[in-house]
Amino acid sequence: FGKEVTDYSMIAQLTKEWEPFTQLWVTAFNWTKDSKKWLTGPFQQVDSKFCESSVAAGTKTLFKAVKAFEKRDGCGEVLQIAKTVKE
Repeated sequence: FGKEVTDYSMIAQLTKEWEPFTQLWVTAFNWTKDSKKWLTGPFQQVDSKFCESSVAAGTKTLFKAVKAFEKRDGCGEVLQIAKTVKE
């Protein structure tokens, strides 16, 4: 087509570097959405298995995100957010 070929060789590395940020925000979003239903909705509609698996998965994900942010320079504020959400 007469155009220079685009170099996408860094996409995999960038995706890996961005993963803890994505995990933090998706987990925080899901917790905010789900906990609102659990705490304000009818008790009979709380799915205990979903609640338990969601909390367990979120805790595991946040643990990994905190570890990743602890290893990175310049992520102090994000690390603090991840620790706060984890608690």
